Amino acid sequence: ANWKEYYRTLANIAGVDGKIEDRFADYEKRVAAVRERIPKDLRVSVVRITPWEFQVYLDEPDAWAPFEVLREAGVKRTDFETSEKKVGTKRLDFEGLAGLDGDILLYIVGGSNDSATSGRHEAVLASPFWKMLPAVKAGRVYRVDAATWMEFSGLASANKVLDDIETYIIPR
Repeated sequence: ANWKEYYRTLANIAGVDGKIEDRFADYEKRVAAVRERIPKDLRVSVVRITPWEFQVYLDEPDAWAPFEVLREAGVKRTDFETSEKKVGTKRLDFEGLAGLDGDILLYIVGGSNDSATSGRHEAVLASPFWKMLPAVKAGRVYRVDAATWMEFSGLASANKVLDDIETYIIPR
C-alpha cells in the first residue's frame, strides 16, 4: 500500500488529520530541498543482505516506502534496479551482485530476521564478488539502518531515509 495514504488513514482513525497534513507539508518541503542538491548524473545501488540471499527492492510503481522516498528525493537508481512495472524484489546470488553498479552502494543488514547476527554479512563484505563492485572499489559503500529501511514506520522513517541521503549521497 502507498505509505502516505496508509499513514493518513491511521491519522484519520486517531482523529489527528490536521496535524498529519502539517507534518506531510514539512516533509514535502524537505524532499524538495534535498532534490535540489542531488547530483543529476549519480546512480545509487541498494541491496539487503540476508542469511540466505541478496534482495534488491526496485525503483518501480508502488515501490516499498523507503525506495519511494529515494525516488521522490531525486535519487537515481541503476537500470538493473529500476522497472516501469511492478516486479517487487530481485533475489540475487553472489553472481547477481554484478548488477549493482551504482556510483554509491547502500546496504542493509537485518530487519525481521537474524541477518545482523548470522555472520553472513561479514563474509559477504570479504568476498571477491563484493569487492569487485564499483562503489566498493571507490570506497563509496555505506551500511544503513535496517530499522529505518526494512521496518519503515511512516514520516519518522521517511525523514531518516532523507538523513541517509544527505549523509551518504549528497556531496559535502
